[in-house]
Amino acid sequence: MTAGALAALTASAGAPAQAAAPYHGDELVVRFRAAADAEERSRVRARVGASVERAVPRRRGFQLVDLPRGTSVREAQAAFERAPEVLYAEPNFRVVPDSVPNDPMFGDQWDMERMDVPEAWDVTTGSRDVVVAVLDSGVAIGHPDIRDNLWTNDGETGSGRETNRLDDDGNGYVDDWRGWDFDGYGPPDENDPDDFNGHGTHAAGVVGAVGDNSIGISGVSRRVRIMPLATWSAGSFGVAEAVTYAAREGVRVANGSFGIPYAKVIEDALAAAPDLLLSVSAGNQAWDVEQHKEGRYPCVSTLPNVICVAATDHADDLAGFSNWGSESVDLGAPGVAVRTLGLPRRNLLYDEFEGPLDGRWARGGAGSAWDRTAADPDWPAPWSGWLHDSPGGPYAPNSDTWIGNATPFDLTGHSGCLLSYTVGHELGAGDQFLVEASDDGATWSTLETGSGVDEWRFGRLQLGAFEGQPGLRFRVRLFTDGAGQGRGVRLDDVQLWCRSAPFRGDEYVSVDGTSFAAPHVAGTAALLLAHRPWLSRDALRAAILENVEPLPSLAGRTVTGGRLNARWALTGPPPPSEEAASTQQPGGEEAIVTEVPPTLPDRRAPACSVRVRPARPGTVRLAVRCDEGARLRARVSLRRGARPVMGSASGTLRSSGTRSLRVRLAPRWQRRLRSSGVLRAAVRVRATDAARNARTVVRRVTLRR
Repeated sequence: MTAGALAALTASAGAPAQAAAPYHGDELVVRFRAAADAEERSRVRARVGASVERAVPRRRGFQLVDLPRGTSVREAQAAFERAPEVLYAEPNFRVVPDSVPNDPMFGDQWDMERMDVPEAWDVTTGSRDVVVAVLDSGVAIGHPDIRDNLWTNDGETGSGRETNRLDDDGNGYVDDWRGWDFDGYGPPDENDPDDFNGHGTHAAGVVGAVGDNSIGISGVSRRVRIMPLATWSAGSFGVAEAVTYAAREGVRVANGSFGIPYAKVIEDALAAAPDLLLSVSAGNQAWDVEQHKEGRYPCVSTLPNVICVAATDHADDLAGFSNWGSESVDLGAPGVAVRTLGLPRRNLLYDEFEGPLDGRWARGGAGSAWDRTAADPDWPAPWSGWLHDSPGGPYAPNSDTWIGNATPFDLTGHSGCLLSYTVGHELGAGDQFLVEASDDGATWSTLETGSGVDEWRFGRLQLGAFEGQPGLRFRVRLFTDGAGQGRGVRLDDVQLWCRSAPFRGDEYVSVDGTSFAAPHVAGTAALLLAHRPWLSRDALRAAILENVEPLPSLAGRTVTGGRLNARWALTGPPPPSEEAASTQQPGGEEAIVTEVPPTLPDRRAPACSVRVRPARPGTVRLAVRCDEGARLRARVSLRRGARPVMGSASGTLRSSGTRSLRVRLAPRWQRRLRSSGVLRAAVRVRATDAARNARTVVRRVTLRR
């Protein structure tokens, strides 16, 4: 089917725009069969008129494609799936966060007490060897209560590698030294996962705000490394790419707070990441998820590396907004008035256009006057009031109208300033709207232009060129010619805010939502891996779900019928009382029954974890942690080819604990490292206990001269 034929299926002159679809209207996720070569893939795309927007590095066949304007996503999906070279195609579903907004407030961290987190901290406060990926709106990189717990990529850090515009670690992402922004706000290789919304920072604070640092709050895991992966506007393809990225970097725990229609691209990415445990929110629609499975993926996924979390309140009841599900929702966790990190930002303007414009906005130009308008069923429903260029009808031809702030904003001393808004537009050919800014009201700079049709989208413009100036003005202009008209431009939720450098101590909020219940589970999983790093994914999941605190409010409404308890996850539930453990004998005497288990032969191999860190050039430093004594033998070999051994070392661990080993490369490999600059190697550590049970752990390492 040609692009023109596809467009003809849906094009209708003057037809009203529909409410925003749950997926990006100009994109499609396509997975080609492994046998399809580049020419075949190109030929299939050409038949539909599509072009490649992005592909997952090193995952052949996964592509996000752009569709021609006016093309039906569903018709394009059917056209792709008719091609024998295509395994499947599906929409790029929009990722909508599950937070329930409320006003900031102070409050104690009741959630930590309720889950016995302080008692869990008696066992471990966490470890920075454990990484948790937060798949959300990003994380406030500069917040002093999370900064020391942020992940950095060793392969892209040091000696200027952070900004050298090279893919130093060969993972397909340039300068990804502190995470990645999959949203596509910036260049395709955007390496700044900073948070411009707050949702991801809220979630990251629950997981791992720095503890015991004399400021702010503590996350569930006081010591951890948070990997910020911004995915909000990237759709289901971006989430799948983020999952793949995290798994490739060795991440064991991730958190995501969203619910969408079933997305096979995410399911495939999770299935290909068998060591990753993903904690997700159940949603805030007060639904029985079993009756709404079509809209609550990945909560309803049956993969064993997904945990779905409902929200509970101060009384251990299911929160009034929380979804539940006896088959899909695994457990509950606190999700009401959760105190966490907020953005260190200063709001200078936020207007939802629910009241008159007088005094706040100035209007001018030649043509129809901008004004407020009531909700329109032909436009997206969540907003009750909009700013419209021509309320009551189409805009005038040959016009130039504008609206902007009536009073200049003083940006002196501010940094990281942004102008954001929600916009939808339907413009005739040749018509255009602009967003402009000025520091004197006379000379204007164009920040963005728009044309054609867009049902709705989020706009975000950086104002770095105007920071430090006292007279910021901005405006939205509509230029029209004498030909064709449309319904014009609608604007809502206009916000101007800045991230100020000084920390004032009020960058905290209290939030509601299953979005902030799920990170409690991710933080607890991080504590478990800090305490027992050898746990498999299934054992990690079982430790959480088999040790919940039973609650009547969750019985029959979640799989486990209980709420998360961090201490129990680490140590198991407390033993029954003596009264329950003993049998009462006549005369008041008690006989305690003790069973002595039979002695069984030791057939269990040591459970070990290995941390690899390059030391000086030509040397690899290992930290091997095992749950019992063992003889250790380590070998470093090339990842490719015949895998020749480059160096080895051995040692003995006399009891459970950690043993350091240093592997020095043989001279010829040191020479090769000096000449090539980089060698990609594999570290294999074999642990053998006294009963000759053995286990081998394999880790990858990139060696540099």
